[in-house]
Amino acid sequence: RMLRQLSGRSHQVLTGLAVGGEELLTELARTSVWFVPLADHEIAWYVASGEPRDKAGGYAIQGLGSRFVSRIDGSYSNVVTTGPGDTVSTFPSTPKSSISPAP
Repeated sequence: RMLRQLSGRSHQVLTGLAVGGEELLTELARTSVWFVPLADHEIAWYVASGEPRDKAGGYAIQGLGSRFVSRIDGSYSNVVTTGPGDTVSTFPSTPKSSISPAP
């Protein structure tokens, strides 16, 4: 169902980070992703591959799902995954050692 909704359209991948302390630092990464129109047999093939099962957006841009993406505007790594290390670089005054992933 998700892949049918993405077919032939664009969508945005948003990743937010907030770091509290003496002051609150926030960052938002926004990436637009365009999909080609998908035929039912392409969706069935991709679902049968098993790749989309554990993906929040229903596809893996770094894997087989890349064949469905015609364009991205923004950060590729924002679409693939994000963790503290990917986003912390946007906070130059915050030492990386002060930010750790949630348990």
